[in-house]
Amino acid sequence: MSAGARSLAAIGEWITDAPRWAVDALGFAPDPLTGQVVVPHPATVRRLLARLDGDALDAAIGAFLSARTARAREPDTLWPIAVDGKTVRGSRTRTTLAVSLLSAMAHSGEVLAQRQVSDKSDDPHHRG
Repeated sequence: MSAGARSLAAIGEWITDAPRWAVDALGFAPDPLTGQVVVPHPATVRRLLARLDGDALDAAIGAFLSARTARAREPDTLWPIAVDGKTVRGSRTRTTLAVSLLSAMAHSGEVLAQRQVSDKSDDPHHRG
């Protein structure tokens, strides 16, 4: 759900139009002749995301976001945290249940932690 994108196609579109700071942070180098940054094709992004360890990616993104907001925190200050569970859209197949995630988020928008949980036990329609 990178930058509000709700599908791999939307992630590919976001990468194509990403702001310069994000392109730099992702490590895309400008072409030495034209100065233009060439981003990967959406199919390449889809193949990459399919091969990545989801927990490792989540930890890396969380560390990146945490580093961006760490300077704004005051020491010894309590901050409110929201906790919510979601089902990953499109993760259910004929043979597997949908993937459910539990997330903790600071009110600044920083995701503090996110983990896959076994099921959505509060969902009366969940079969499992």
